[in-house]
Amino acid sequence: MKPAILLSLIFALLFAKKIIAENDEYFVSPHARELGISRVGNQLLRWVRFSSESKHPCLHVELLTPVSYVINDEMKICALPDENNVMYDFIKDLSSIDLFNIKADNMRLTFNADLILLKQGSKSLQCSLLIKEEKLNALRCVAR
Repeated sequence: MKPAILLSLIFALLFAKKIIAENDEYFVSPHARELGISRVGNQLLRWVRFSSESKHPCLHVELLTPVSYVINDEMKICALPDENNVMYDFIKDLSSIDLFNIKADNMRLTFNADLILLKQGSKSLQCSLLIKEEKLNALRCVAR
């Protein structure tokens, strides 16, 4: 009889945890490593950098309406182009990535990236995401 009670309790705890996570609209992933928000023009720019060790090692960027926090545009940056437009996917092409100096100013989000390639070598990039007409535009990166 005790194993049945124990299994019932484990099932109840797992189910309760799922309900709490689904109902929490302000839940932040434990894999989030850096969060930021800045005013850009008449909108808010919010970003979340996830751990490079997680299953989702991306930089998530959102444009929001102030006060209501309605998302007007969003982008998940999970790959970076170099100056020759060669794309480097965070999961498929890299053994490590470090995104740093993330900041918003002058209608753009800028950051630096150090990439360690799976095949061989490394790259250091300076990236910029332009905000134009209240939308996130193409990401551009150059060697630094």
